[in-house]
Order: sequence, then structure tokens, then C-alpha cells
Amino acid sequence: MKSRTTQTEQSDKHASDAREFPPGSHAVSAPSLTSRSLAAFWRDRNAEPGKYQRPLTGRERGQLGHLQKYLGTETCRVISYALNNWDRFGSRASAAAGLGSWPPSPHIGFLLKHHEVAVNLMQSIAPAVHPVEVGRRVERPVIVRETPYKMTDEEFCEMMAELETLCSRQA
Repeated sequence: MKSRTTQTEQSDKHASDAREFPPGSHAVSAPSLTSRSLAAFWRDRNAEPGKYQRPLTGRERGQLGHLQKYLGTETCRVISYALNNWDRFGSRASAAAGLGSWPPSPHIGFLLKHHEVAVNLMQSIAPAVHPVEVGRRVERPVIVRETPYKMTDEEFCEMMAELETLCSRQA
């Protein structure tokens, strides 16, 4: 005979799910996320101290479920990245979709619709990994980190002069 869980047991489970994802954790990936724990993760990562945060709607919880179907165990990492870099993600996603703007605050539906942009942005900042092949075996990967180019003062002044010239031609 199946045992029924009481409302207290369910709320205890929900509370333990919420504890799985502390605010500020960036590398959470759990294969067995429930819709409640994913919703708790979204709320915790999106919370602003001292401000009321409304509960997620059924539609928003469903959107998180769809996001999890697409991203699997990387769902929490992608959510964290998108929330931490919302303006960068939003501008790239809106440009890719030909939109003029993006939501000013994190929106689950927008992330769901444009999650591939967030994934690609995450991959673009990750260090390149090149496996070292030995015969048919692949040995430990070699991590290659590209250092960003730092412009000299002269190059910067030259670039600004070119920009001013271009702007004066258009005026």
C-alpha cells in the first residue's frame, strides 16, 4: 500500500531542496532537480535583500522545467551565468533575435527562449581545452588560456582620433 506524504513532510522536503542551492553558489549541477528545487534556486539567486519576492507562477515553474529538459545537469550553471550577466546576456539575445530590447530584470521566459545564447556566452569565456592525443588514447587535456590584448596608450589615442574623424564625417 502506498503511503501518503503529509503536508508537513512535503514542506520539509521543499525546505531541504531549497538548502541544496545556497545563494551565490555558481557551480551547482544536480541530475535529479525537482521543479520545486529549481524554483527555489531561481528565487534564491534572484533575491534582492529587503525586497519582497513573489512566488513563481505555475507557468514560470513549467518554463524552468522546459529549461531543465534542454540543459540537463547544466541548468543551474546556465541560470547562474544568465542572472549574474543579465545585461550582457540580454543584449546578445535581443541582438540575435532582432529585438530592440530585453527585460530589465531577469525573466524565466526570456531565458528559456534564448538559452542557447547564454550557453554560447558561457562557452566563449571558458578556457579552451585541447586534448593531447597519444596513439588512440587521449591523455590529460591541456588547458590553454588566452590572455586579453591590452591596448597601448598610443593605440588608444590613434583609435579615438579615427573615431572622431568618422563621427565628424557623418555630422
